[in-house]
Amino acid sequence: MKSEVVHSPTGRRLTYGALVDAAAKLPVPDKVTLKDAKDFTLIGTPAKRLDTPAKPRIRPVRTALEKQRDDLLAFAGVLDERLAGIAQDCDAPLYLVCLLSGPAKVSKNS
Repeated sequence: MKSEVVHSPTGRRLTYGALVDAAAKLPVPDKVTLKDAKDFTLIGTPAKRLDTPAKPRIRPVRTALEKQRDDLLAFAGVLDERLAGIAQDCDAPLYLVCLLSGPAKVSKNS
C-alpha cells in the first residue's frame, strides 16, 4: 500500500493516519536543512499520471487518416480513367457508364 510507512529492518507497517497523533506531539524543529537540488530523486523527473487513462496520440491517427485519404483519391483517379475508357470504347456517355453496375453490363447495342 502506498499510504503507509514501513520500518525496513522489522517489516512493520503503519498507515499515515495511525501516525498522526504521535507526529502532532513532536516538537517543530527550529532550523531545517534542505537537500541540494542535485540530490533530488523525484523532483524534476517525469512521472506517469495515475489519475487519468492513457491518451492516444493524435499524430499517428492523423497520419493514418491522411494516408487513407490519399489512397482513396488515387483509387478515385484510377476509377475515373477506367470509366472514361469504357465510355469511349462503348461510345456511351460517361454518366451512363457510371450508372451501370460494371463494364460487363455495358454493350454497344444497349
